[in-house]
Amino acid sequence: MKDFVPEVNAHPFSREEFSELVGMANDAFAAKRREIPPDAERCLQDVPPGSIIITDDPMNQFGMTVVAECQQRYPAKGQQMGMSFLFRWFAIGKAREDGRIDEFSRPTDDGQEEIQEAVFHVAAECPLDAEGQFDESFAGRIRAIVAEEENP
Repeated sequence: MKDFVPEVNAHPFSREEFSELVGMANDAFAAKRREIPPDAERCLQDVPPGSIIITDDPMNQFGMTVVAECQQRYPAKGQQMGMSFLFRWFAIGKAREDGRIDEFSRPTDDGQEEIQEAVFHVAAECPLDAEGQFDESFAGRIRAIVAEEENP
């Protein structure tokens, strides 16, 4: 199996680019942006037996939206940039799951979670370790951005 971490680390994003893609990803999860047409529009009855069908669900809409946008924005390296975003997105999820960003998030009144934008700014360029997770500098980098924003 190919080790994708060096390739992800070689393709960081600017803060602005990553934040824009996060917005698109959230729109795809909320069905406000659709890269995969609804099943009713895809003539799935004509698909040959044994074919792999990508279902119209939020996670697939998210992934396909990011990949399509990266291929459009970065024609020469769209695949690498799409992979970089997806790995970084899942590393944010793992950091959240492990409690590494608890100090940078809070519940909202509607039962959702608000995560400080600094988390995404750092995720745009922070290196991943050998396991595909953010390295030990992740939380410290976030704290530095938060401190800078609080004391300009």
